[in-house]
Amino acid sequence: MAPRIGIVRIGLILVLTAALAFALAACGGSTTTTSGAPGTTTAGGVATTSASSGEPITIGFSGPLTGNGASVGQDYLNGVNLYLDKINAAGGIDGRQVTVMAEDDVMDPKNSTTVAQKLVDAKVAGVIGPLTSGTAIPTLKIYGDANIPQLTPASNPDVTAQGFGHVFRVDPDDFAQGGNIGYYVYSKLGAKKAAIIHDKQAFGQGVAEQFQKAFEAAGGTTTSVNGITPGDVDFRSVLTKVASENPDVIYYGGVAAEAGLIVKQMREAGMKQIFFGPDQIYGPEFIKIGGAAAEGTYISYQGAPLDSSPALKAFTEEFKAKFGAEPFTGQFGYDSAILLTEAIKKAGSTDGKAVIDALHAGEIPGVLGVYKFESNGALAGGGTIYVYQVKDGKDVFVDTSEPQK
Repeated sequence: MAPRIGIVRIGLILVLTAALAFALAACGGSTTTTSGAPGTTTAGGVATTSASSGEPITIGFSGPLTGNGASVGQDYLNGVNLYLDKINAAGGIDGRQVTVMAEDDVMDPKNSTTVAQKLVDAKVAGVIGPLTSGTAIPTLKIYGDANIPQLTPASNPDVTAQGFGHVFRVDPDDFAQGGNIGYYVYSKLGAKKAAIIHDKQAFGQGVAEQFQKAFEAAGGTTTSVNGITPGDVDFRSVLTKVASENPDVIYYGGVAAEAGLIVKQMREAGMKQIFFGPDQIYGPEFIKIGGAAAEGTYISYQGAPLDSSPALKAFTEEFKAKFGAEPFTGQFGYDSAILLTEAIKKAGSTDGKAVIDALHAGEIPGVLGVYKFESNGALAGGGTIYVYQVKDGKDVFVDTSEPQK
């Protein structure tokens, strides 16, 4: 979700070629989708394709394309396709076109494992996704057993702490997002008491726990921690309880669908507390659901402002020209496509082990900065978290929150 994304270096510019090679699936185009990578063979249980075969290279994508989170998933996929357009227009990888096999996991753990097995069976050269911790964690063994490189923004520390050697996190983890913001809310916003609500999912609960630890370490007091159920629409009971505690801030760990309803019901009940949420509520979905009540909400996000570097400016203009709107997760999909295709180039084949080794070797530049991974696949360097606030119906950058030493 994903600037400083570890050790981001603003101002780094990729040399981008113009022209589009094939149409996209979203926003008036069509994504090239295949049922597998033609020309692949199996060596020791690992799908491989020779660099000179001339057959297309297929990569996989797993994310929500319908239902809750669809706007996040589609924007992410648009970024992937935008970069693949460019690389294909420039001749592909050693003359081979790169296609994406995009699968809708509807942000559901059960579906994400079904998608994972489908992509493994298709012998894709690598996978981008799933996009949330709850959907990514159940897929780790599936992709790991197949030795398929996996790039995910899922921020729960367990994604890279379980010892799987194939997975790479492209965003800061919950320690950065929740921890940075816990300190920020206490020191910069002056909140001394916080009530915490989360959706009991791997991402939402994880980031809420890190927020609580950091907020209390900074000197703050947590008045209560409350779990809600994803899919519920009436949160007045928990909000009545929270209101009686008179906190200065309500921190929500979860996604846009419930966050929008919570903030709307807060304001309807006359609750004026600061509402702060993580990256999953960045973007138009939360603002659409929350309506006028979303105004003033603070949001943490891994993405620097889109005008903060020449590389991001150039990318944003191209994205807007193609899709008619500014990206909100598309830059992360774009960079994930860069990382995977550059690793395939360096490996000289689609052999999973070779591509994984290439991702570990050295640094790879993207429009958001330079990516370098630790031995377990975590993004090196900690990462700056950017603070946005909803103003006039848009996410507006207001500050940065640096890692606490």
